[in-house]
Amino acid sequence: MNLLPDSRKKRLAQLYLVRLSVVSAALLAAVGVIHAALSIPSLVYAHQLVTDRTQTLSSLGEQLAGAEDKQVGERVAHLATSATALTGSTQGVAVSSLLRALTQIDHPGVSITGMSFTRAQAPDAHRLTISGKAIGRGALRSYATALGTLSYVKTVDLPVSAYAKESDIDFSLTLIGTLTP
Repeated sequence: MNLLPDSRKKRLAQLYLVRLSVVSAALLAAVGVIHAALSIPSLVYAHQLVTDRTQTLSSLGEQLAGAEDKQVGERVAHLATSATALTGSTQGVAVSSLLRALTQIDHPGVSITGMSFTRAQAPDAHRLTISGKAIGRGALRSYATALGTLSYVKTVDLPVSAYAKESDIDFSLTLIGTLTP
């Protein structure tokens, strides 16, 4: 039984809550300090790992930069060679105009499956190899004759073996000449 007046009871309850709050705050502060003290080694270890990885990364970057410089140098040399070849290809035969002129020749019964162009040192010895399929000997002969009549073709080389079959003839003929229409 508590014989104290009600105001005194309230005052004691308030003091109890204040003491409880102070003890709880002190306990939380102590836990925070202990947590911080125990986290320091982990932070030092993490910082050391970051430093080591950064150094490793920079050394790998330097090694890769050396390797990439070498590769870039090789690519530049290759591109310079290609550019020289392309510059040289502007002189002489314009292959696109040659192909355009050859496709305008009437060739019924002959289907062209491939072409291969070889540039020569001599201006009148360029080679164009045309491969395809002809439905018969007559169609192949008339196509070879039409190619031989072109002013920029010196010779048309069609092997005799192309005439071995009578139909569905696979052929490969070679045009030699200036090949500049």
